[in-house]
Amino acid sequence: MYRVGDKVWLKAFEHEPRQRATVMGEETNGTYIVSVGKTMNPPDGFLEVPAEQVEGYQLVPADYRNAVWAQDASNLSGVLYSYAESMHRIRAEQRGERAVDSDSAARHAVSILYLDKLVSLAGGTVRWLEDDETYGKALATCREAAAEDASQSD
Repeated sequence: MYRVGDKVWLKAFEHEPRQRATVMGEETNGTYIVSVGKTMNPPDGFLEVPAEQVEGYQLVPADYRNAVWAQDASNLSGVLYSYAESMHRIRAEQRGERAVDSDSAARHAVSILYLDKLVSLAGGTVRWLEDDETYGKALATCREAAAEDASQSD
């Protein structure tokens, strides 16, 4: 599923935080060889990790659901943190599609919802939202993606 050089997340082990890693070896026998951290030397070095502990940087349904939930949030730092997590995956997904530019990342449905909320929490308004239906379309897109995930888990 992941190729050598792909950037991935290692799911958190019990009380450890999630870590970024780079795939260094193709999947064999249900495991990947990954490097963790900034160097290839211990303690960062190489790890053999079960495939189910590796997740890619692509957007997941929770990103869409969290963007919708953020519309009712009142904690600016919490919204910003959640948006940053999603932005990593938006940019990685775009790299895969060869569409890496700030404008397309800012126009992504998830970004539109978070940016609108962040501006609102800072006491402002977003001018371009008055001119078109960008917010409504983004909200509908995110609700659909979140609903599809919910219906698949039933």
